[in-house]
Amino acid sequence: MLSSLSIRNVVLIDKLDLDFKSGLSVLTGETGAGKSILLDSLGLLLGNRAETNLVRYGEDKLSVTGTFTLPTNPEFKTLLDEYELEAEDEIVIKRTLNTEGKGKIFFNDQPVSAKILKEIGRFLVEIHGQFDNQGLLNQANHLDILDLYGGYKEELNKTAACWKMYKQARQSRQTAEQDIQKAKTDEDNLRHWVDELRKMNIQENEEETLSQRRQELMNAEKIVASINDAYGALTQGANIQSALRQAQNAVDKVNALVNDKYKILAEMLEQAAIDVNESVNELEELASNITMNQNELESIEERLFALRGLARKHQTTIGDLPSVLADFEKKLTAIEYGEEGLNKLREAEE
Repeated sequence: MLSSLSIRNVVLIDKLDLDFKSGLSVLTGETGAGKSILLDSLGLLLGNRAETNLVRYGEDKLSVTGTFTLPTNPEFKTLLDEYELEAEDEIVIKRTLNTEGKGKIFFNDQPVSAKILKEIGRFLVEIHGQFDNQGLLNQANHLDILDLYGGYKEELNKTAACWKMYKQARQSRQTAEQDIQKAKTDEDNLRHWVDELRKMNIQENEEETLSQRRQELMNAEKIVASINDAYGALTQGANIQSALRQAQNAVDKVNALVNDKYKILAEMLEQAAIDVNESVNELEELASNITMNQNELESIEERLFALRGLARKHQTTIGDLPSVLADFEKKLTAIEYGEEGLNKLREAEE
């Protein structure tokens, strides 16, 4: 049932708000008073074609809003579920149209198309005019009339459900056939790419690891020289370790005379001596571990070149190459076992 109708800028109507109560409401008036404009406005809410000549002269756009009580028809509920539309106790439909022919339609604040609105509208309002009986002559209505007369609602629902399942099964089978056919076309390439990527045996974060190692090898001489400089500074000439020990002994003698008044200073010197000694040991280990292997450098550069070439080839990054391999392997599996799955889809369609 139509509960309210709000019209803005439709032909002669500037602004009109109507509320309808349960029972019979009658709108009367002379020819040209605007009764048909009300029907045209209501028709916009039911999915009728929107014409720009409905926009009031001098205005940019029109709008019509209607409030309806929710139909109890189960088919209406099914229609809302199909289009994922939400409605509780009432329905508010709003439609706008500007002078350029562009408009918007909202069903409870959810945008919908004119096609969907037309499907919804047939459940909301029945309009009977002097020529409505001619609808019986339209062959498109004959099947609905016959089904309605026969009371085949349950059978129709079952048939519609089966038809929907069949279309889904057919679509699944067609999609699978297309995928397999495309995969077979690329099968030789897929096998080559899979073999190529498997042989590379790409490791996680390999590019970062190789780049870092390459940087170390390229600067090995400079790194070793600097480490040697640091080692020499700590061990040659005025030996820092010896100097720290001497300073520590001197402070210990002072503390013996003043009851450990400068104990914290003695501890600081002791810790400094320990740190210097550990630093010397660490520098010795670093110097012995750094290599200047030219063959290793060349091997790393060749590996990086090959990995980057593969990444360019497949339009991805080196880090994503394992995912590319997994995708290719999946497609090959689909080719190898696809016929079996396709037969199951054919059986489901049958």
